[in-house]
Amino acid sequence: SYLPLMECWSRRLDRRKKVHLPLFPGYVFFHTVLDNYTNVKVLKTAGAVCVLKNSEGPLPIPDFQIENLKTMLASSLPLTPHSYLKEGDWVKVMRGALEGCVGILLRQNPKKGRLVISVDIIQRSVSVELNVEDVEAVRSPG
Repeated sequence: SYLPLMECWSRRLDRRKKVHLPLFPGYVFFHTVLDNYTNVKVLKTAGAVCVLKNSEGPLPIPDFQIENLKTMLASSLPLTPHSYLKEGDWVKVMRGALEGCVGILLRQNPKKGRLVISVDIIQRSVSVELNVEDVEAVRSPG
């Protein structure tokens, strides 16, 4: 099993203290062959609610994604949870020169994304590259 923890500061009445909190509250990752016996054993674990699955069965997480998490957590770089974004999501720019703009996240790589702003009535768009950390997912306007 694997529970990714991040280190953060907690305020106490008289001092600040470093604590370790789950990076993804409510989720524990495990690697096993999931037969009926193992499934029941996992669900009997205190606090376990369900195993994520679809109509075809349990949903595996690619090994490289777990390895990425382990590498990031092992580094001394500061981590900040970020909302999940994917290409095609409507986003709002929260800081920087484009603060307040709402558009579609067109392309994303680890650091940069491309924001597309459209004027529907004339069917024209313009795009700009920006830091993905500066945007948050929003509902489609209108």
